[in-house]
Amino acid sequence: MRIENIEQLNGMSRGKTQLDCYVLLNGGLRSSKTLMFEEDGGVNVINEIDDTSEGFDSLEEMAKGHSTIKEALEKGAFYVFDYEEVGSGDYAKNMNIEVGAHDFEHTFGRMPKFEEFERFSGLCRKGVQAQVDWDIIFKETRDVMDREAKEK
Repeated sequence: MRIENIEQLNGMSRGKTQLDCYVLLNGGLRSSKTLMFEEDGGVNVINEIDDTSEGFDSLEEMAKGHSTIKEALEKGAFYVFDYEEVGSGDYAKNMNIEVGAHDFEHTFGRMPKFEEFERFSGLCRKGVQAQVDWDIIFKETRDVMDREAKEK
């Protein structure tokens, strides 16, 4: 759902602990953000691509102080995933990809130091977000499901 103004975002955030959002970029790419709400009215913006975060005293301060969100609101390019609309025949499911120390060991032939693993996992996440071709994944998934249906 496109967010037209900060008042609309305020209304959507009432009673919630977080909102999953994104900024629509050129070429249809998305910059995912999670807004985490604190009891005192504060909000933390988590940038999903690199797990960095920035804290603000309020949504209003965020709308003025977070340069990416400020510009997105001005251009009509700030969206909230509206999970309540999911249900009219459309379904959504979050997918998590886990990277472990064993993946580092497989790649480098040794166990990582903590700092190395933090960097490795961050780059893996960034690579997955940039490299996943969902059309290929959906086609392969369909092929598997079609084969399973034929075997029944």
